[in-house]
Amino acid sequence: MGSRATEKSDMLLSPIKIEPEVLDFGRVNESEHVLDLSFTIESISNAPVKIANIGASCGCTVVRLSQSTLATGESITVPVKVTVLGRRGDFEKNVQINTVGNKDPIVVPIKGKVVQDVWFEGPMVQCFAKELETSVEKTFEIRTVDYPLVQFNWKLVDEAIQIEEVSRVKENDETVIKLRLRTEVPLGQTTTSRHLVLVPLDKNIKQLVVPVVCYRSILKNSKPPEILKGAKEGNTEVVKKEQELHPKLVNLGLIPYGVEQRFEITGSPELLASLKIAGHEQLPQGTTVNLHYGGNLDADVLCVTICVGESLKSGLLKGTIRLRSSQGSEFCVDVIGFMGPKK
Repeated sequence: MGSRATEKSDMLLSPIKIEPEVLDFGRVNESEHVLDLSFTIESISNAPVKIANIGASCGCTVVRLSQSTLATGESITVPVKVTVLGRRGDFEKNVQINTVGNKDPIVVPIKGKVVQDVWFEGPMVQCFAKELETSVEKTFEIRTVDYPLVQFNWKLVDEAIQIEEVSRVKENDETVIKLRLRTEVPLGQTTTSRHLVLVPLDKNIKQLVVPVVCYRSILKNSKPPEILKGAKEGNTEVVKKEQELHPKLVNLGLIPYGVEQRFEITGSPELLASLKIAGHEQLPQGTTVNLHYGGNLDADVLCVTICVGESLKSGLLKGTIRLRSSQGSEFCVDVIGFMGPKK
């Protein structure tokens, strides 16, 4: 009985020893792109150990095994490559090792924190101009960890954009920089797209590119964009036009798992106040979408929040949000993005 109990106990013990037990790369800047890590596997069994397979929990981690059978006391080094580009925040993955004769895999955790010089949280800065407005203003935030005293060369900003710093606030280990942007929106255009390039004075800090998209509200019974230029000169012609929502396509960029994303839509105040979520199509199971009026039903901008369901672990996100007005009119907003790791 004693020998059987000992044999059973030995089967429960791991036949290999891992060193280090956790691959902790600490804090790195995403500009390093790919990290080269490694750990050793040593056989501590009285018999040869055969490794059935070895793999990683995510495609961003690649692990290679030089040999699959280890004699007693033999050890090998296992190289691991981890891609950190575009994966800002706390990083938690693992390598799994399956050995013949053992039901449960041996897990080697990989962890650390990936930071950027300076980053922008949202997919874009959205600005909304009313019918005859030619200038719009928008406040947004950027963040920095390693360079809390970062300064920008405003002289190199797009000539069509004026920008100023409003404030800086320390939040945990990050510095939040609030910026105010002003830009011109030509009367004859309903959509204007630009890229704001923020150039740090410190040449060691990479520049930050922020997409800026401006939409013009064209309301019911309004003049279409092609005659807006003449409206200021006494053109009183009125063309009936169905109410519209803008934008019709939203790019959410990189979407961390379980993190709520926000974007804005514009239209007439009476239309926005009557909207309800009618559902969504081709979005992962468990996705939630909500409208936020901010307590002001007279505004012509409405905030939409979306939290993608956990059924999509990675890959391209592409679907449609359907909204319905109290009059029964239905509107569709297409959303695209790419699922990424949780912060």
